[in-house]
Amino acid sequence: MEALFSPEALWFFIGVLIHKIGSTLLGYGRVALFAQDIILHSLRLLASLTEDVAHLRQLKYLQMKKGGATDEAVDLAKEMDEKTFGNWKDSIIHKFRTNYPHQLRGIVKFKTWEEALEILTKELKKRRF
Repeated sequence: MEALFSPEALWFFIGVLIHKIGSTLLGYGRVALFAQDIILHSLRLLASLTEDVAHLRQLKYLQMKKGGATDEAVDLAKEMDEKTFGNWKDSIIHKFRTNYPHQLRGIVKFKTWEEALEILTKELKKRRF
């Protein structure tokens, strides 16, 4: 009984299959690296934004003092701002995690603002942006 494929043809098809699998895996790897870069740059943007907001909040409290607000009023404003800002940060992280493409959610390794900043700090030290 004669073989359906010659050994050369069999090796050719095995090579084609291995090439296809390898190139697919390499493509997924590139997508994952790109997605990680997007996460990192997004976190950098958000961290920069929070610094700006913190600065604006300090200016707000100084203006309140200059405008004659009592220490109680300034403290109340600080407390309200802190709660609002904390809720905003929690909301951002939640939206980030839930709106990231389903296939890539596994690379989003943080669940809180603090974890996100920790990852950002580590990556910035590693990559030296």
